[in-house]
Amino acid sequence: MRYLRYADYVPPNFWEQPQAILVEAGNGFGKTHSAVELAASLQVLQELDRIIILEYSQRGCRNVVRMLRARDAFAIRHIGIEKFCKRRKELRRVAQLGLTPTAYCSFCPYFRGKARLAYSHLRAAIEDEGRKIIEPELVREPLSGEVICCTHPILRALVLNPAPRGLGNLRLPATPIIVCPGQLFLNHAAIGRWHTFSKRQRKVRRTLLITDEADSLFYHSLQTVVPQLDFTEDDRELLAEFSPRRRDLSQILDCYRRLYEVLRKSVGAKDESLSDVVSCIRTLLEEAEPLLRSIARRRREMVKYIIENRVRTRVFRAVEVLEELGHIDNLNYALRTAELDEQSGRITLYDYDYGVRLLLDVEFPWKYLWKINLSATFPTVKVVESRFLSPHTKRIILQIRRRSLKHENVWTTTIGIFEATAGRVNRNAEIRYSTHRLIQAVKRLAEAYEQSFGDKPGGVAVWCGNSKQLKAIAEALQRVGVRAGVKGGHLMLRIAGLPVLLSYCGSKIARGIDLNQFDISLVVGPLLRPPRRWGFLDVLDFARAVAEAVQSAMRIVRAPRPERPKLIAIEKTMATAYYAHFFPEWFKAYFRERYLELDAEEPQEKP
Repeated sequence: MRYLRYADYVPPNFWEQPQAILVEAGNGFGKTHSAVELAASLQVLQELDRIIILEYSQRGCRNVVRMLRARDAFAIRHIGIEKFCKRRKELRRVAQLGLTPTAYCSFCPYFRGKARLAYSHLRAAIEDEGRKIIEPELVREPLSGEVICCTHPILRALVLNPAPRGLGNLRLPATPIIVCPGQLFLNHAAIGRWHTFSKRQRKVRRTLLITDEADSLFYHSLQTVVPQLDFTEDDRELLAEFSPRRRDLSQILDCYRRLYEVLRKSVGAKDESLSDVVSCIRTLLEEAEPLLRSIARRRREMVKYIIENRVRTRVFRAVEVLEELGHIDNLNYALRTAELDEQSGRITLYDYDYGVRLLLDVEFPWKYLWKINLSATFPTVKVVESRFLSPHTKRIILQIRRRSLKHENVWTTTIGIFEATAGRVNRNAEIRYSTHRLIQAVKRLAEAYEQSFGDKPGGVAVWCGNSKQLKAIAEALQRVGVRAGVKGGHLMLRIAGLPVLLSYCGSKIARGIDLNQFDISLVVGPLLRPPRRWGFLDVLDFARAVAEAVQSAMRIVRAPRPERPKLIAIEKTMATAYYAHFFPEWFKAYFRERYLELDAEEPQEKP
C-alpha cells in the first residue's frame, strides 16, 4: 500500500470556501509528509496569504523543516525563547522577579536598540542570499565572532501577526510557510493579538492552518492557572509609583483577591449554580478593565523599573490571569472543569471550547481560514455528551468532515489480566498482585501469534496505565529476583526468550519513538487524567485516556501495510461497549474485520 497523499483527503471543492476537514489515520501513513507536500505545492501557486503548520513538539518542527528544505520551499520556523535564548541565567532572574521571559527581550543587549540591524540582516538573508529556511539566530561579527544582534523578537512578531506577507520594511518573497509548535496557539498573549485583529479585519486574508497531532492540541486546550497570590507592600508601592493622578492602580490587587475567592468557592459547585458565579466574575473583570489598560500603557516603564531595581513582584502575574480570564468566551463551561490544588491553592480552568474552535471553526481566531487536521485519535462524536462543551461547540464536532484510513496486516484481540470486580477499582494497587497474570498473558499472546502466523514474534511491548503501575510491576519482579529497573520511563526484560518492553500510556516512548521491531503490543489499562475525584470524571477524561492507550498500542505499526503481522491486544476490562465508543473508526474496524480469537480458559468478548 502506498503512503498517504494530500489528494487522498482534500476534496476538489475544498478551496471554494473556507472549511475544515479531519484526516484520521494510524501511525506510519505519512500524514505529516502529505501535509508538507501540500504546503509546498500551494506556495508555488501563490494563492494563499499564509500557510501555518502546527506540530506537537520542536522535534516535529525540525522534521517538517527538513522536509521543506528538501523541496526548496520558503519557510519560517518559530522556536520558543526558553529553548533559543543563550542568556538563560538572565531569563531565570527575570522569572524570579515575576516577569515573563519575553519581557526581557526589550532590555537584552542583543536586541535593545538593534531592531533595525536585525531587520537589515533578515532582509539581506532573504533577498541577497536567497535563504529559504528562516530561523531565529544570533548574528555575529564575521571577524571577531562577537554577537551583534538577535532576530528572535522580529520573527516572533512576524509569526504571531495574522496579516499577510511582511512586517514593517521586511517583505517576504513568497507565501510564508510558518512552522511552529501547537503550544504557541495556546498562548494567551497571542490570543489577545488575534482578538484585536479579528475585530478590525476587513480585507480577505486567506490562511491555511494544518495541525498535526490535532488530538493533542484539543486535549491540552486553553488552560488558565489562577494561583493564590499574597501581595506585599512592594507590589503596592510599585503600582503607586506608576499610578496616574485620577486612578489608583493598586485597586487591581483587590480585584484579583476577590476574583480568586469567588473562583475558589465555585470549585465543585453544581452546574446550575454557576450562572451567578459567572455574573460576579464578569462584573469584576469589567471593573478591572480600565486598570488593565492603564497598566498596559505603562508596562514597558514598569518592567524597566523592576529589572533595574530588582523588585520582586506578583503584579504582572495577577494582570496575566485577569487578561486570560477575559479570553474565555464561555466561562460557564470552563468553570465546570475547575480543579483546586489543596496544597498550593492553585486553581486550573480548561477551555475546551477554544480547542474545538481553533481546530474546526473556519472563522476563528480570524476569518477566511481553511483548516486541515491530522490525527490518529481525534475525539469521536461520543464527546458531545461532555458537560464541559457548549452546545455550539458540540454542533461543530457533529458537523466535521472525517476521512478515516486503516492499516493492513494488523490484527487485534483481547485478553484478561485483572480479576473481574464490580464498582470502583484501584488498578495501581491491583497490579501488584497481577504481575504473574501479566507474564502469563505475554506468553499466551506469543503462542497465539506463532500459531496464527507461523513465525515467532520479534518482541512484545506492554503499556501500563501510568508510571505508578510500571513501578509496581518492577518492584514485584525484583522481589522474585528479576533485575528490573525503570529508566527513562521504561524497562526491558525477557519472557520466554522474547524481548519485552514495559512502559506506560502517555510516556515519551508512547509518542516519540518507533517500535516496529516489536510485533505484539499489549495495553494493560488506559491512563485517566486529569485525576478528578471518582464520580466527577467526564467523557473527555475517558476519551483522552483511550486516545493515549491507542497511540501507545500502535507504536509498533509504522507503515500502512507492515511486512510482518502486528497484533494489538487490550486488557478485556477496556474492551467494553463504553470504551469502544471512544475508539477511532479505523481502530474499531480491526475488531470487526481482523479479530484474533485466543484459546483461553475464559471466552474473549469483542468490544
